[in-house]
Amino acid sequence: MPIFSNRSYEVTLERDWIDVTSEFPSYNESWKFTDAAGHEHRYERGFPTLRHVIDAEHWCNGNEGWMHHDPHMHVDAAHFECVQCGETISPAMDPPFTPKKIPGLLSGQVSGMRSDGVKITAILSGDEFELFTGGELPADSVVRDLLDRMPEERITLRQYSSQFSR
Repeated sequence: MPIFSNRSYEVTLERDWIDVTSEFPSYNESWKFTDAAGHEHRYERGFPTLRHVIDAEHWCNGNEGWMHHDPHMHVDAAHFECVQCGETISPAMDPPFTPKKIPGLLSGQVSGMRSDGVKITAILSGDEFELFTGGELPADSVVRDLLDRMPEERITLRQYSSQFSR
């Protein structure tokens, strides 16, 4: 739970992680390989430098296996090859049940003093996250402006201060 703060405001951000572990083998997303011709290959949401070649397939009428299903073409054998030189490439696979997670929902809140002197805590949404995830914290005036125009339904806490003079 990262917390960013300075003298004027404090921000808390939390990221949920979604478990996408599979019971089937899956491609290793950190796989890299250089073929004999010096062409580099890697996983990038697929294999942009490889061509998937089907070697053998047959028509499944939907009655194969233990469950009735829609008819479809079934691939019996296939391989990958380099799109530049045609060398056969075998990308690395992770075994079944290799733990994998993907980033999920980002949630956060900001606490700080509005220009009317009321300290509030409010829920961040949408583009407001970009203010705090870009690497550098925004200026106090930017956050104060954000707090001043925060909709009432997103304010979770108000703290009023009183000053006593003697």
